[in-house]
Amino acid sequence: MRELRVAVYGAALCGWGGGLDFLRLLIQALLIKAQNQQIQAIKIILLLPDEYNPAFSLKKIIKNFIKYTILRRKKENLALDPVLILESLQKNTNGVFDTVFYQDHELNQTLARIHADILLPVGPSSVTPEFCVPHLGFIFDFQHKYYPNFFSEQEIAARDQSFEKILQRSPVTIVHANAVKQDIEKFFPAAKSTVFVLPFAASPVGTWFDAHDHQVLAGRYNLPEKYFMIANQFWIHKNHLTAFKALGQLGDKNIHIVCTGNTHDYRAPGYFDDLKKNIETLGLTDRVHFLGFIPKRDQIMIMKHSLGLIQPTLFEGLPGGGSVWDALGIGVPVLVSDIPVNRELPEDYVTFFMPESVDDLANRMSDLHSRKKTETAQNELFAQGQARLEKFGDILVQAISYAVHEGAAADEDKGDRS
Repeated sequence: MRELRVAVYGAALCGWGGGLDFLRLLIQALLIKAQNQQIQAIKIILLLPDEYNPAFSLKKIIKNFIKYTILRRKKENLALDPVLILESLQKNTNGVFDTVFYQDHELNQTLARIHADILLPVGPSSVTPEFCVPHLGFIFDFQHKYYPNFFSEQEIAARDQSFEKILQRSPVTIVHANAVKQDIEKFFPAAKSTVFVLPFAASPVGTWFDAHDHQVLAGRYNLPEKYFMIANQFWIHKNHLTAFKALGQLGDKNIHIVCTGNTHDYRAPGYFDDLKKNIETLGLTDRVHFLGFIPKRDQIMIMKHSLGLIQPTLFEGLPGGGSVWDALGIGVPVLVSDIPVNRELPEDYVTFFMPESVDDLANRMSDLHSRKKTETAQNELFAQGQARLEKFGDILVQAISYAVHEGAAADEDKGDRS
């Protein structure tokens, strides 16, 4: 039987930190299935635009030097440098995958040239082209339906339109949570696409456990001795203020909160400044630390030395959000908001608090701080992550097989009618 050639659409996920994590997860799960597959061999091909080609690295370095040094622009997205993205994917996945670069408007020609059987994932930002091979659609969440005040009318209309295209054109749509699948059934009852829910798959990366000097990291970021961590972008729905208010209620004033993430929300440009004003009013300026968008490895190391991760989010499409998966992957305790999608997390590993209850969160923080910190052995964390990736890969391969079968059936149907 001919090998199954899976084209992974990197451009759909490379523009944001959570997308990169999802891209790594997809590739790693497919690599595991490729190594273990006994029925049909699997070939993984990462598709990236030409700008991600290391051959253009000198040009990119010069461009970044001008942008961030001469023009003195903020470095919020420096961690998303295209060349660094490819290096990170190669370093943080175990196995071999090919990388193919393509020019704009030549995606279909490239898919034909590499003899791809399937393209994935196709999200709202990349649904416009008609693809020459079957594809897996991807829908992240329906936040715009529950918090329309966070979006403009144009954004809401654009999301609805792109989601509908995915659900009509894609033989299969993958989602991160049963809550998202239920929303598809609720908001798009006429959807033609078959929805597959990808399971919880928190798993550590080998480089996260490399030897490192925490004192160097603490000095670089001016870290306090005792701190909780919030590793979210500063978007309105992430609900940072509840955590800051809870910090103010703790009896131990030596406890801090360290935050990482892009501080700009295009929907509310003044949101971060308002947060800082609230922190000043609460008298917490010296106890809340903003590190910005930092390299992933630094973020993980800072998380490992925290008292625990706080996830105060009001809405997610991925249970807990990416930072919770990172924390559970490395054995860090998590305090997470008690919203429906987060209940899809394995409850033995997290502690829930009422989403907007300052008192409840403060109590949970105090309880966690007073508890003796326990560490899970690295080999156990890797074993847990591997088992989760196996299950994730199983569902992903089922979704791929279904989509390829449906695509072939559709081609046969077209032939019968021609």
